[in-house]
Amino acid sequence: MAQMSSVEDRSREAYALLRPNKTVLPLIAVGGSRGKSTVSWMLDAMIRDSGGSVGSWLTSGVYVDGERMEGELRPWSRVLLAAKYRELDVVIQEMEATMVVGAGLPARTYPCAVLTTICGNDDSCRLSMSTELEERSLMSVVGAVRDDGCIVGNADDLSIVTAMRTTAARGVLFALHPENPVLQRHLSEGFSAVWLDGGSIVYGDYRANESLVPVANIPATLDGTLIFQIQNAMAAASMALELGINPAVISHSLRNFEPQHATQPGACNIVEAKGAQIVVDAPTQTWSLKMLARGIKHQPHRRTVVVSGCFPALSAEDAREVGRILGALGGVVILHNDDSANGRMDSIKAGIAANPVPPLMLVLGSEVAAVDQMLLSIGAGDTALILADHPTEVLQQIASFSTS
Repeated sequence: MAQMSSVEDRSREAYALLRPNKTVLPLIAVGGSRGKSTVSWMLDAMIRDSGGSVGSWLTSGVYVDGERMEGELRPWSRVLLAAKYRELDVVIQEMEATMVVGAGLPARTYPCAVLTTICGNDDSCRLSMSTELEERSLMSVVGAVRDDGCIVGNADDLSIVTAMRTTAARGVLFALHPENPVLQRHLSEGFSAVWLDGGSIVYGDYRANESLVPVANIPATLDGTLIFQIQNAMAAASMALELGINPAVISHSLRNFEPQHATQPGACNIVEAKGAQIVVDAPTQTWSLKMLARGIKHQPHRRTVVVSGCFPALSAEDAREVGRILGALGGVVILHNDDSANGRMDSIKAGIAANPVPPLMLVLGSEVAAVDQMLLSIGAGDTALILADHPTEVLQQIASFSTS
């Protein structure tokens, strides 16, 4: 990285960073293996709350100021045209690894990018085939950023830090701990960053810093227990600060942000029913499940009820690790069995049973039946975790139960 941004840089006109000259479109690429949609929607909220207009192409579709357009390629072309003629202030593009690697990206085109996480330095993740694809995508995204542009990156992820060192674009780091050595080195060189300190998201440099928002006040973090959601909030806040958005607006946006069922099904949606909290997520890898389970475990609650399928993309060995993670949460684990995955189900059950104090375990025939059983089982003060195969349908099922 050529240099890091300083606090003083933020006094410039809002969004000027995205338009270094009249021919550059105000594009922000959002890459990484997890958190892209959440970061994009958080940033979308910050831009709109600041009075700006934004177009986005996300996994769930193309949006203009939060309203979904019909189709994808044609409305995306209209979004870019509107940005060209300054009818939109910012354009956000979520970068799916298969699309990026397959189609490629134009070099030195994007004014800014946000890099969420690849593996978080988890060894099992770094050795997987899917990670190789994500890292190739990461390098393409980094190469697509202009030399006079800006890249926000996760200082806690070695893959991202390494990729950011290959570009002349200005780097902006966020980290979970002020002692992070990469963060400390940049702060000591007089550059700015965003980090977590004393339960609050903090921004500043080596000389001075200010608290932005306590993480417990961000609903998406489940009272500050979901580390990956804290990282998503820091990523979005870092980019918003670089755009010149007022910190008070950023704080307001984070305090009011929750993943929406319609646009982000299975992105750690938090629902209440019968006095219990229900978290609906759709992790596909053991490392992301570990992060989710750690947050659930540290959330104060009376009992945990887990609903899970068979993780069809995982090996039998990884499925056993899934079982160990779920079993460590205690309480009740309700599994639903896809007939084509009996071997994997056996591995999950073996992992659950390997815990020193295994939970009560039930196996039902479908996800619908498993969710129904969970809804009948929970009570006030409980926390339920649904690892959904079909998150949209699961959320609709919970909503129907709550209104019946």
